[in-house]
Amino acid sequence: MRIGLLHYTYAPVIGGVERVIDDLQSLFRSNGHEVELIGPHHPLRSDSAPPETLPHVDVLLVHNVMTMPFDLPLRTRLNALAERATFCKTTRLVNWVHDVASLSTGYASLTAETRLQLNQFRGRWTHVAVSASVAETFHRATGILASVIPNGIDPSSTLQLTERVAALAERHRWWTASLALLLPARIVPRKRIEDAIRLVETLNSRNTSADLLITGALDPHITAGSPSANYAELLSRIIAASPSKQRIHLLSKDTPLSSEDMTSLYQVCDAVILPSESEGFGLPALESALHGKPFLCNPIDPLQGLPGSVPLDIDSRNQQRAITFIQNLALEPALRARKSVLSEHCWQSIYERFIAPVILAAN
Repeated sequence: MRIGLLHYTYAPVIGGVERVIDDLQSLFRSNGHEVELIGPHHPLRSDSAPPETLPHVDVLLVHNVMTMPFDLPLRTRLNALAERATFCKTTRLVNWVHDVASLSTGYASLTAETRLQLNQFRGRWTHVAVSASVAETFHRATGILASVIPNGIDPSSTLQLTERVAALAERHRWWTASLALLLPARIVPRKRIEDAIRLVETLNSRNTSADLLITGALDPHITAGSPSANYAELLSRIIAASPSKQRIHLLSKDTPLSSEDMTSLYQVCDAVILPSESEGFGLPALESALHGKPFLCNPIDPLQGLPGSVPLDIDSRNQQRAITFIQNLALEPALRARKSVLSEHCWQSIYERFIAPVILAAN
């Protein structure tokens, strides 16, 4: 489907509507549509261009032009197109309302004539608003009902994730997991990665869905038959036999992670866990604190003395306190809000639940 997007200005101009349009471009293209921005020199903006000569789009999304007073001649022209049966037969016109100037105190200086003009629609339109309150205001102004399509957010671009981590998060649905636990460690025996695996298994068995993201770089000093080599093989067997194996991700198994990937993983995760039996320092504790993520570790020095650390027994023989802490973490308001945004307010979710059925299905 070919989709046109129309507004007064576009990125790099800073603004809420400009941001939405920029996101919509990417969203539509990622779902297989062609997208055209209706720029200042597009024939649609010219009174001299006959409708039959306009470049074809299947859907024209008109953002705020019909409810704001910044280009009234363009508004008049769009209303005229909406009255042309030949145009509407092939192009669906969508009035996408972000603001309603005719009832806004910010536009108190508008003349009564301009207010009346902004409230009049002719011809065939589909009307959508970005929130229930905007839809109600639009209805008070025009008497027209509008469907609600809320604004969304692209977590990958907002969090500035690398392409690799963004793809992993989407593929494994880390956005919607109750918890994504990052374990930033090499594959060496003293890291006790198997204890974190047991912890995740227990959480999943108790209805707290959790994914374990193991960075898992191989020991650079590994040799055949060495403790690290044997440990890597043991971990592979443990993961393969685990009832939570679909939720355990050994991220460096095929390709090493870059430093940018590591930063992205800290952005994606909800907490960091390091079940080591010994550490010389514990840099992940500091990195976790900078990213605002809880850092769970065994009660050993120096880990338990570092800023932001949460010393709990992660040893597989006595994990109850760690399990209770993580279950309570999943209930914290800030994390629940984050998960709600990631699961319900991502643009792809908005596309599937609102845009496709309301705007695109009829075409």
